[in-house]
Amino acid sequence: ANPIKPTDQRDKLYVQMLGELDTAEKRVIELTAEYLSIFYQMEVRLLEPMELDTNMVPWGSRRIHLDHQQYHTKYILYDILKPNIPDSAAAYIAFTSEDLYPDPNWNFVFGQASVKDRVGVWSIHRYGEPSAGPDEFKEVLFRAMKVASHETGHMFTMRHCIDYECNMNGS
Repeated sequence: ANPIKPTDQRDKLYVQMLGELDTAEKRVIELTAEYLSIFYQMEVRLLEPMELDTNMVPWGSRRIHLDHQQYHTKYILYDILKPNIPDSAAAYIAFTSEDLYPDPNWNFVFGQASVKDRVGVWSIHRYGEPSAGPDEFKEVLFRAMKVASHETGHMFTMRHCIDYECNMNGS
């Protein structure tokens, strides 16, 4: 089936921060990156935040929906991430606190990844407020870890599973 997997040349997972993130959101990313390193048994490199502004994402790839801005996942995957994938990347996943949508007919999506291009994106926009207190932080972190490992699984050619307890089960 020729699955995508780490090789001697592509042996790292890169996590790209997108947009402005507060201290608690950055901590969620750091802990999730550590979790991904343990879960996938590979080095994870956390990259500095990349801007998500009008120069980076044109209006055709973002929209106002329910009084807040959303970003089109396919634009992030194929116009921002794919052209910038590091040479040593087995996979390259972006994290944002902005809301995402995969298609104009959808309200939102938690994350999306390509099963052949080694790129993915996930958002904590709908997980809660990690800065609201320790309990809320734990809940946001738990959700972030699940979605990040799920989307990373897609980048390693894993498809959705129908087993209720499987991390590759769709939401």
